[in-house]
Amino acid sequence: MKLYNKVSKRFQKELLCGDGIYKKSGRQVTGIGTIGFFARDGNNSEIIYVVTTGHSYNDSGSNTFYFFPWGDRPDNCVIGYMEKHSIENYDYGLINYRAIDGIYINSVSFATELIITDMEAGVGDSGGPAYFYYENLYSVSLSGILTGGNKGITTILPLQIILDETGIVPILVN
Repeated sequence: MKLYNKVSKRFQKELLCGDGIYKKSGRQVTGIGTIGFFARDGNNSEIIYVVTTGHSYNDSGSNTFYFFPWGDRPDNCVIGYMEKHSIENYDYGLINYRAIDGIYINSVSFATELIITDMEAGVGDSGGPAYFYYENLYSVSLSGILTGGNKGITTILPLQIILDETGIVPILVN
C-alpha cells in the first residue's frame, strides 16, 4: 500500500508487509512494531486495514504512529493515530488505512490458541507477518502475525482468529 500525499497528488511512501512502524514522545522513540498484512473490512470493501499487534497502545501517552524503514533511521512520516483499543483475549490491531488520513487500531490481548515456535524474534518484530512455505517452495501461506517472544520462543496469533474476530478479508494479489 502507498501513503498518498493529498497536496501534491503523488505517492510519497510505499508501505509493505514487514515494514516497521513506531511511536515517539518528543524526539525519543517509545515503541516499535511491524506491519503484518493488509485487509479489507468484511462489511465495507472501501475500508482497508493494516493488521499488526495492538499491545503498543498507551493509555497515557501518544498513539500517533510513524513509518520506520528497517535498516534506516526512523522516518518522520506520520502513518496515523491509534484510535481504538481493547484488551480481551487476543493481541492484534487494526489500523484503518485511508490513503493518508490516519490510523485507528482495535487491540486485544493474548489467548491459548497462539502458535508457539522456536523462531527467534527481536524488539520491533511484533505485528509482522508469519508465513510458511509449502513443500514445493513455489508458494507461501500467511499463518498470522507475530505477537511476542523471548529467548528463542515466538508467539503467533493465527490468521483465522484475526479474521473471525474482526470480519476483515485479506487483500490478495492476482
